[in-house]
Amino acid sequence: MTGGSMDSSQQEMLQPPRLLIADQRLMEAEGISVALAKHFQIVGCVRNGRELFSLVLRMKPDVVATDINLGGADGIEVLRRVQKAGSTVPFVFFSSMTDRASMRHAMAAGAKAYVPKSDGLAGLRTAVDRVLKGRTYISPRWADESLEIERAGRRGLTQRQQQILDLLGARMSSQQIADALGLSRRTVESHRARLSEATRARSAQDLLKQAERFGATALAGRGAGRSG
Repeated sequence: MTGGSMDSSQQEMLQPPRLLIADQRLMEAEGISVALAKHFQIVGCVRNGRELFSLVLRMKPDVVATDINLGGADGIEVLRRVQKAGSTVPFVFFSSMTDRASMRHAMAAGAKAYVPKSDGLAGLRTAVDRVLKGRTYISPRWADESLEIERAGRRGLTQRQQQILDLLGARMSSQQIADALGLSRRTVESHRARLSEATRARSAQDLLKQAERFGATALAGRGAGRSG
């Protein structure tokens, strides 16, 4: 490097992160773009799954912020297609769907963060910043929510242990759970050991099966409650 000039790698480091936004309401995607333009380089705003898939592969953003509901293919389906295409771009779901089942579905598919739109743009920015640091993020709303899943079968568990069991059921690793809940990995592993005792799991794989079973039971119960 001569004088005050910078090489291309240094210039790249000074560039804001590249963000691709998808929402079936294009005006909403564009509104998000305007609000976040000071912090990120917006590389596109799209409203359907086909456009999102195409732009992810063509523009190679640093992160994608998308709703689940998109025209053509939903955001989770696009995430899976992107993964099959060999891309590792992280997906942050900023969704109008605020139920736990949607969050679990997205995280199990490989999402790095899930934020309900009720958390606002501040919540989205927090999630994107966390993901850009290589971590996962889940809205604090689920940290404060009284968990209903399989209460009888999980009697005696703390709220934190119930949260961890939920996230294990979403196929998240101990480190991902630690990042999402703001805990150390050692703390999560300690909770996992207690969960193994409480659920009488004989191995890590057995504990995972227990977590998945609790999640399936919860979803079935909620569906029955809505139909009654």
